[in-house]
This record gives sequence, C-alpha cells and structure tokens, in this order.
Amino acid sequence: MVYQARALYNSVFNESLEYPVCSGSGARIANDYVEKVNSLKWKLDLYPNPAGSAISIASNVECKYLNVQICDLSGRLLLTKNLIPKGLITNLDLDLMNGAYLIQVKNDSNETLTKKLLIGR
Repeated sequence: MVYQARALYNSVFNESLEYPVCSGSGARIANDYVEKVNSLKWKLDLYPNPAGSAISIASNVECKYLNVQICDLSGRLLLTKNLIPKGLITNLDLDLMNGAYLIQVKNDSNETLTKKLLIGR
C-alpha cells in the first residue's frame, strides 16, 4: 500500500523521489524525507502576473545573483539582464508590449527555472 501511495505521489507531482527504507513508523520517515527534499528545491514566484511595466521575482532561497532572459513565444530573445537580489525579492523594470512571454531565471548555483509571463497594460 505504501508503494502505491508513493507511486501516485510521484505521478501526480511529476517527480521521481527515492525513499529511504522504512522501518517502524515508515509513514513518518517518508513524510520527513519528502518535506526535506521539497524544501531544498529552488522556487520562484513572479508578481504581479499579468504585469505592467515591472515585476518582482520572489525566491525561496537567497542568491548572490540572478541571470534573467525573456523570450517571446517564438523563442526570440528580447531581454537579458543580470540582477543582484536584495534578500529574497528582486525587482525588474520591463518595456515589453502586451502579450505572453517566457522568462528564464538562472541563479548562482546554475539552477534554471522557466515561467510564463503575461504583459497587459
């Protein structure tokens, strides 16, 4: 039963987690392990989205710098910028036309995240 629950979790969240061998209270061990793995992942939030002339990039981990690239949906690179965050939040001024874009953010650990960005003024 535990195996099926783990397989379902991995399928729903599109993750492939390795679980330690359970002994005794295996459910608690597995839950602690999943929480630890998820807390180590780098996550970003963009707000407001849809944006006007500026966005804020909020990270769950402090970074020394962020490299931001914005592309249109055809893949054409429109903006590249290196930012130095102040704490967990970084602000970015934009001069983009209304529409949908992809924003790719790379941190100092060479981790990359891609998010959809909507511009509407």
